[in-house]
Amino acid sequence: MSQAVLSFKRDSAQLISVLMDGVLFRHGEYWTAVPREVVYNPSGAESLVFEIFRLENFSKPSFMTRWLQAIRPGSLTLTGSPALSVFLNGMVKGWSCSLGVAFLAFLGVLFFQISVNLLNDVEDYLRFIDLPPTCGGSGVLQKGWLNARQLRRVGLFFLVLGMGMGVPAVIQSPKILLVIGGIGVLGVYGYSNPPIGIKYRKLGDFLVFLLGGPCLALGFSQAAFLQWDGSVFGLGFFFGFIAWAISFAHRLQNIEIDPLK
Repeated sequence: MSQAVLSFKRDSAQLISVLMDGVLFRHGEYWTAVPREVVYNPSGAESLVFEIFRLENFSKPSFMTRWLQAIRPGSLTLTGSPALSVFLNGMVKGWSCSLGVAFLAFLGVLFFQISVNLLNDVEDYLRFIDLPPTCGGSGVLQKGWLNARQLRRVGLFFLVLGMGMGVPAVIQSPKILLVIGGIGVLGVYGYSNPPIGIKYRKLGDFLVFLLGGPCLALGFSQAAFLQWDGSVFGLGFFFGFIAWAISFAHRLQNIEIDPLK
């Protein structure tokens, strides 16, 4: 059962600690802290109100349920669909394919998407963007199912795992895929993470278009077939614009609290 409601000023050390760990040390014991309301003043968000629960009284779904929601499997179509389309395009054209390298590269693409999802959830949460009443992202942080520190660690793990999946492709085409892979890694990490935080700048939507479209299509075609042509660029631009449109629609949802700089 709920035990108390507490409010913390924005940018206070105690607030950052509670946001990162999802718990509060009070009266000699740890309590689960769940954000309930953002208090605003004329200049913006002033403080955050938490409802706190004794650890033994706060129930959570199963481990699998929590992490599946955090990963957001449905969003993997944003990167999985372009890769599969490029693969089918190459097969129809009769291009010679390295199935093992292509499969690993495909996993790398999905792992990069998972990394973006988790790391973006953390930064939007810490910036007061995905907090009541908006509650975007996966929602696991706002519900107290997981904490920001856990999501950040797992997000970085998937980033490294995705890089590892791309190593065989880079070995066979180092001149091209080192550049594309480097852009991908920088884009995944720098999309929402400080000090870059491209998402929160005017180039954020362009990065979504680039990484979710032309770069992905060209890189995957090179990894799987060691070649590309105009059709690959066409697919890249098509899926890039879809990714940009989805990103723009999400921005409209939070336009008052997450304006373009």
